[in-house]
Amino acid sequence: FGRRYGVSFAGRLTSLTPSVWKRFIKWRQGPHAYEVEWDGNLFSHSSNGVSGEAIQRNLDDVRAALNYALGEERVSLAPRVPSVDRRLRSKPRNALFTVAELGAIVGYARSDPATLRWVLLMIGTIVRPDAALAFDPARQDHGELVDLHPPDWDISDKHYPWVPVIDPLRPILDDWKANPHSPVKSRKTWWRTMRAALGFPADRIPKTIRHSVSTELRKRGAPGGELSSWMGHIPEDMKATTARYAKYDPRYLAKTKRLLTKLFKEVETAADRWAADHLRTTSARGRPAQIIKVQKSLRK
Repeated sequence: FGRRYGVSFAGRLTSLTPSVWKRFIKWRQGPHAYEVEWDGNLFSHSSNGVSGEAIQRNLDDVRAALNYALGEERVSLAPRVPSVDRRLRSKPRNALFTVAELGAIVGYARSDPATLRWVLLMIGTIVRPDAALAFDPARQDHGELVDLHPPDWDISDKHYPWVPVIDPLRPILDDWKANPHSPVKSRKTWWRTMRAALGFPADRIPKTIRHSVSTELRKRGAPGGELSSWMGHIPEDMKATTARYAKYDPRYLAKTKRLLTKLFKEVETAADRWAADHLRTTSARGRPAQIIKVQKSLRK
């Protein structure tokens, strides 16, 4: 970006004017190419144009870098970074997993205990995927309640509440604490492999689990206020009060907890059925793992 527009981030942040952002967005939308020299190597890239989401991620990265520089007092003032016009963004995803599909994901993940914990944590707490990756039960599991805010994360606009631990999740958390696995920053490769193996379309992303579970709970009658609090969708002035309430009142989110417990058990049953009907073969280099449906005669 800086090379394309002649902007030096080291000393000319004032050059990042609104017109520069507009040119950048327009440039990324259409056919474009660039070369960047880094550590003695020349990297080339060309594109026929990218989506509004991709451009927004670029802008978010720049915004994060500028905010970091401000926090470290490397700069005293940073220019405002705009967002992509909503008309250039894709429509909100309406993709959802059924209970059977959630069961298939759990069944597929059973060959990888660390990934299985990640998936079950998302289903059992409705936590966001990135926070589930950073979850540390030794520091976040508090018995009847679990703190969904990763302890090493800064406070942000996203709220990660304290929520009750449903009964079927308890042995999973206990085993996780007793036998911890090495944390990872991403499970994108695993997710893509799983999605291809199970035949899910590309719009099924990890966050679809959160959307699917919350949607199913709404259908089953979870109170709107309870579900919003559980997911962290509460007004700013209520966050501190809600956090204190969660820690000291065992009745907190009681109906949603009952409904989520029942849903979680249904997913586990669906996972058992999926595992009984399918075999997962070892993946070959460059190819996703294959899923083979077991004939009934083979299971007698």
